Amino acid sequence: MLQRNVLLTGALAALIGLTVGCEWTGTSSEESWNDAYSWVNFSGTYRLYVVNVSADDEDGSEKAGTLTKINVVNENHGTTVNGKQNYSGTLRETPIVANSVTIQIGEVVFRDDGAEKLVGANGGTIEYGTGAWSARTQEDTGPGLPIRASYTYERSGSVINPSQPGKTGATLTQIIVNQQGNLLTFTDNNAVVYNGRITGANVPSDSSTAGNVRLNFEVTAANGAKIIGTLSGDWSGGENGRLANRLLRGTYIRGGTRVEVQGVSGSVAITPMPITSD
Repeated sequence: MLQRNVLLTGALAALIGLTVGCEWTGTSSEESWNDAYSWVNFSGTYRLYVVNVSADDEDGSEKAGTLTKINVVNENHGTTVNGKQNYSGTLRETPIVANSVTIQIGEVVFRDDGAEKLVGANGGTIEYGTGAWSARTQEDTGPGLPIRASYTYERSGSVINPSQPGKTGATLTQIIVNQQGNLLTFTDNNAVVYNGRITGANVPSDSSTAGNVRLNFEVTAANGAKIIGTLSGDWSGGENGRLANRLLRGTYIRGGTRVEVQGVSGSVAITPMPITSD
């Protein structure tokens, strides 16, 4: 066992041993696990968000955009039952926008009051977070009449793979990152798993000095989808520090589809450790 006599007192210098701002590019030697990356911790859940690029921004920077609001009209929730007055169900999309829900049970119409209450006939409830609703018609409406729901919900993330014009397709809302040294596994909210590795980095060489850490990556899924991008964070410096403002930026590629994805995660404490190699 050979000991690299490099105690990562501030961790960044021993990552690759670069000068400040230098780029490192992976080679064939990076095909297997490399413990030089072990101190860097980008593992975690990254919530994706919509980005609007505004020409009014003097610096041209990208700002986190508002959630996209999408209308659902006449969503099918079955039919009425003879003699039944109490009905319940779950709206398919969430979270629900307050004051947007209308549920019609036969001829009885319910509307939400903005405070998770349904107003109409004998009333009811709607949970904006889960979409669960319940309502009482007060009188028998008769059998076989449609139960329909119309509402607005909020969508974050990036729409991918639209199957037909006017349809939303799958949606990326979060990515779970698992980093083991230079090896990466991504799992998105659609249970698609991507495997790959770090392909390059940009780090400050003076580990006692705070600075930005950026790792380039490429991961690929079995369905042919690929995400190429960067994982970055702000290193506090010192012998024991934090990697804060962790950010995932990349391009989702599958066939002719190319979509920009961005996600954020929390900060993590890092305790530098010695690097060893066989």
